[in-house]
Amino acid sequence: MTYLTRVFTLFMALCLPAMLPAQEAETDRGFIQGLLEDALSGEGRSVRIVGFAGALSSRATIEEITVSDPDGIWLTISDVAMTWNRSALLRGAIDIEELTAAQIDLPRLPLPAEGAVPTPEASAPFSLPDLPVSLVLEELSLARVNLGEGLFGEAASLTVEGTAQLADGEGQADLQVQRLDKGGEIAFRGAYSNTSRVLGLTLSVQEPEEGIVVNLLNLPGRPSLALTLEGNSPIDNFDAQLQLATDGQERLAGNVILRADAETEARRFRVDIGGDIAPVVAPAYRDFLGDEVRLVAEVAQDVDGRVALNELELSAQALTLTGEAAIGADGWPETLDLQGRIVPPSGDEVLLPVSGADTYVQSATLSGTFDASAGNGWRLEARVAGLRQPAMQIDTLSLTGGGEISRQTNRVDGSLALNASGLDLTDAALAQAVGNSLRGALRFDWQPGSPLILDEIELAGGDYGVTGAVTVSALDTLNPIVSPDITLRTEDLSRFAALAGLALSGGAELGIDGGLEPRSGAFDIDVRGTTRDLALGIPQADTLLAGVGSVALQARRNEEGLVVDPLRIATRAAEINGTARLASGASTARLDAVINETGDVLPGLSGASTLVATLGQTGDSFDIDADVTIPGAARVNYVGNIQTNLPLGMQIAGRAEAMVTRLGAFSELVGRDLGGSAELVIEGTGNPQALTFDLTANGTTRDVEVQIPAVDSLLAGQNGIRFMGSRTDTGRMEITRLEIDGATDASFAGIVMGDSLETLDVDGRLTASVPDLGRFSGVTGRSMSGAASVDLTVDGPVMQGPLTVTGNATAQDAVLGLEAIDPVLQGASRIDLDAARAEDGTITVTRLQTQGAANASFTGTVAGFDPQAPEDLDSLAVDGRLTADVPQLSRFSRLAGRDLAGSATADVTAQGQVLQGPLSVEAIATARGVAIGMGQVDLASGRRDAP
Repeated sequence: MTYLTRVFTLFMALCLPAMLPAQEAETDRGFIQGLLEDALSGEGRSVRIVGFAGALSSRATIEEITVSDPDGIWLTISDVAMTWNRSALLRGAIDIEELTAAQIDLPRLPLPAEGAVPTPEASAPFSLPDLPVSLVLEELSLARVNLGEGLFGEAASLTVEGTAQLADGEGQADLQVQRLDKGGEIAFRGAYSNTSRVLGLTLSVQEPEEGIVVNLLNLPGRPSLALTLEGNSPIDNFDAQLQLATDGQERLAGNVILRADAETEARRFRVDIGGDIAPVVAPAYRDFLGDEVRLVAEVAQDVDGRVALNELELSAQALTLTGEAAIGADGWPETLDLQGRIVPPSGDEVLLPVSGADTYVQSATLSGTFDASAGNGWRLEARVAGLRQPAMQIDTLSLTGGGEISRQTNRVDGSLALNASGLDLTDAALAQAVGNSLRGALRFDWQPGSPLILDEIELAGGDYGVTGAVTVSALDTLNPIVSPDITLRTEDLSRFAALAGLALSGGAELGIDGGLEPRSGAFDIDVRGTTRDLALGIPQADTLLAGVGSVALQARRNEEGLVVDPLRIATRAAEINGTARLASGASTARLDAVINETGDVLPGLSGASTLVATLGQTGDSFDIDADVTIPGAARVNYVGNIQTNLPLGMQIAGRAEAMVTRLGAFSELVGRDLGGSAELVIEGTGNPQALTFDLTANGTTRDVEVQIPAVDSLLAGQNGIRFMGSRTDTGRMEITRLEIDGATDASFAGIVMGDSLETLDVDGRLTASVPDLGRFSGVTGRSMSGAASVDLTVDGPVMQGPLTVTGNATAQDAVLGLEAIDPVLQGASRIDLDAARAEDGTITVTRLQTQGAANASFTGTVAGFDPQAPEDLDSLAVDGRLTADVPQLSRFSRLAGRDLAGSATADVTAQGQVLQGPLSVEAIATARGVAIGMGQVDLASGRRDAP
């Protein structure tokens, strides 16, 4: 009724311009469009209307309507048109001749509304609303409705047509929905008159396999479906016939009957439906369901409000459930008799038709009884034998209860007991934690207007459990209050070791009391607990947790926010204290932690280690200050800010300093002898989500030792690193400064882009100098000495595309521990390079020059070289000139694998395919006293020309 009133109000707003003096069309359009958008929008829902026209005419059109929620647009309606009779409005009638839309896109359902609760008032008897005007819809036409895959498992396209009329307390509607992409039809026709009270109802659903309905119901095999519901009789004596068929076979049929006694005004509702639904649900449930499942139920309501379930019968091959019940006009139960059982029709167990993992039982019984005429006592008993799922098995599971329902004292009380024995869990860690049995119990007591009291609560298994009481008050309001006073205990935490993945041991107890309001989320809770010789299997932590520990927490949450004050965790060796006041846009928090004697954790140190951290929030900005001090060993400090709700995500800014003056203090913690000291300072901003930053960093190490000789030799003395750079959300990283001092002195400045070698693009200069290659001997496993340096400038993508490279590399008396190479590097060596790679991969070498054992120079072009497959030289082509002067061939003897002597020069010009041909080569070579260790071919001094 509320929704119809809202629709009527909106329609009157749409019609308003027709009853006002003529205005500017654009002004009307803006007014009406804004009125409709504001009226249809709400919390979590935004409606936008585009291209509204014709507000002053009998035919209004809208180009597009979109409806969105926080996740985006979920409904789009295109090319909407409405033709209506404006003069009919003067007669008190809304006569819509045409309501059409070319296309509706519904990719998903909207997000559920938050905080919506049902109204407490009972509904009024059914009748059609008496609107102040009559409503006629002569044509409803939705040419194409596109439903998204997320609605029922696959996308679908529909067309919808219909008519509707509501006037003078009478109404009728006719709706046809046809599926365009796969076939199928849904037809609905209904009519009702307040005068005759005759309801005519016809619903027909016909769908082929993989239809919308079977997908929504998740029916196995997605069969074809035919559903009909028909009835045409007075609503006080209404009889409707229901029939359901799949794959051409009837599965379910029956009647739904409504009866009303005109004299007594008593009403009765009866349903009698049955059929073979096993093929519809799942063939695996055939043993349980059998060939016919039947539901018979009759409910009667007298004029004084008494409600009686006169008959209930639900039967299947393995199930029998019967019962009857009555609730008096005063709302108190009069009778209850509910009996049920599950018995496998064959074999020892039967599969239950329930969702989730396959569940089998050997037998089950249910009995509930109460008869006020015979006394106040009630009894409940449910037993299951042989409950089995893939992850567990329970030999016996029982729930029993009993108590009194007293109309005279307006009181309900009783007790419940739960027992599970023969519990076998397939997860070994979970089985060790839970054990092979569980038991539970509670008592309850309630009177109208008084709290519900649950006491003597116990849920236990072996040497752990929960005990206590819970009071539920304000039950007559929409905001009940739950007040727990419960204790959780475990005598031996080692049973939970495998589940936690830690070598747990010791005991613990935790108590919780206070009050909470489930609907509003408010609470005021006091948590207290103790630990006894708690251990985690981590020696340093176990030292701090030894003996008796305590936990205390007080927390309250209301309309103003969440307050935690105090939080205290303490043992003989350590203590943590904290407070927090959290509110939207204005929060504060502080945490103080202390280890009373640092030497208990880090031998060789003494005094107290501390952690102090504070947080302050203003809007979306969080200021953080944290400081850790370990006396005589280290200090770490961070002062900064975190900004949230930014377009690219969270941004962190600030300054972090870490100073470790004595690395050796942490030797036992890491299980390795350490030595030396280190410092690091980082300052700037960064965004973890977008991977952007603007940072400076400076670090220094002094005589660091990790007892790895190869590494220790590199870290000896003082080493430093200095960085200044930034990275944008496009991936562009600008390195203003990167300097490394130590075994290698290196620096880089430039711009780097790309997230892999294939996409790497560099524009910058790298310089590096190794004054003593001997410090790398331990890393390579070879005896090294000498010095080396490199100076390289690169501009372009590394793997493909235009690239320029200029630079040089030098070596002085370099020894790499490689017998074949070391003679070549004796003395001073140098390489100079100036080259460019074109878009097609052709490399132009302006300068390639070596000095040292061989003085060589090359200029020209090289094509067909792929840096991603350097071993593939089939397409290699060259066009250039190489000159070389080797004054001592003997320095290449070990590289050639034979004794060489003499000297040689060469001047070679080549053009063509190196391996595949054609290739032209012109060469002039001069040899002086050359010998190659082959007497027959050793050359005399002289000159050789090769065309």
